[in-house]
Amino acid sequence: MTVVDSDRTLPDLLEFARSCVERAGGVVDAPVPGRLDVLLPSALEAVAGGRSWLSLAVGDDAAGEDAEPATLGSPFMDTLIAFAARRGTVASGYLPSGRLKRKGLREEAERTLRFSNCRTRYQEDEAEVLLSGTAQFDFKVTFLSEARRERVYVVPVSLFSGHVDLGLAAQLPELSVAESADPPLPEVPRVSVETAYETARRALRHLVTEDAARQQVRVQKRFAVEFARISEYYAQAIEGLERRRDRERRRAAAVVGREGAGPHEAAAVDDAARTDGFAPKLDAAHRERERKLRELGETYGIRTRARLASVRCLWQPKVFFKLLLDRGSVTRTLILAYDGLQERLEPPGCESCRQPTTRLRASSAAQLLCPTCSGEEAAATRP
Repeated sequence: MTVVDSDRTLPDLLEFARSCVERAGGVVDAPVPGRLDVLLPSALEAVAGGRSWLSLAVGDDAAGEDAEPATLGSPFMDTLIAFAARRGTVASGYLPSGRLKRKGLREEAERTLRFSNCRTRYQEDEAEVLLSGTAQFDFKVTFLSEARRERVYVVPVSLFSGHVDLGLAAQLPELSVAESADPPLPEVPRVSVETAYETARRALRHLVTEDAARQQVRVQKRFAVEFARISEYYAQAIEGLERRRDRERRRAAAVVGREGAGPHEAAAVDDAARTDGFAPKLDAAHRERERKLRELGETYGIRTRARLASVRCLWQPKVFFKLLLDRGSVTRTLILAYDGLQERLEPPGCESCRQPTTRLRASSAAQLLCPTCSGEEAAATRP
């Protein structure tokens, strides 16, 4: 068992409070160690019960008569943590470069990529190590069914290519993220964060749909058991009512068939009235069964809710080099990136569907297309 010294965690709470208040637009002063005097912005006044000024302190030495305790479990700190959690976070960091290589890139490209309907040449310029950005979008998704389940989806999107990088997502838990680059490197041009966010949303929709389908298979088995149980219960109840109704009908018919009137006629009237009374009971049982089964279907159907919990911009040194593609009199320049962390050449994107691909065909207009899009173009131009 690992025991953490509580004194070492106290400055973290004050630093959290300082960061949260300042980012929300407030002002913080530290008159003595272990104490903060805080001027709250309007967004945080409700958190402090309508106050705009308060003091936070850890330990008895720094606490004054009017100081709020800055400890976990205190009303103000718990409310401040909840406020910060609702707002989400944006951060940045620097990933290690991994095993970068400047030699053998031509062979790597020839081994990984396939080009057709064009001639490839390689730029004589030396490959460059540049800083490439990746936007890491963390989505919190809630699956609502007979039980509530939550899952965080990490969707990194390369700001160089605009492609989703799930391979990096799998490695992130084991990678150390630094606060600064050493040494500083020039940055490669990048797509906008807004464009990357839309790409991440489309990828999230695909991932959640697949997971929801798998969960639906498991839920469907439990639904089938409950559906059969409820159906059997109401089937027996309705069958019992129908037997009683039929018994009363036979009794009424037997009474009417007897000779004479008087008390026999009165008994027949009573039996007929009891028989008619089963109709609303049966109707109510049928309606109740339909309502229960409808509610059961709603309970076991899977609904999802997603929200963006945080964003982090990750910078990573990568090797970039140029590949020249000749199509008739037109020469295209394709910039490729080698990722030393994953030890792979990042696949370029189709210029029509924007999806990553390892096979590109130059169209008649020298556009670089994936097999699917190049096939569609050929079909469209075929007489």
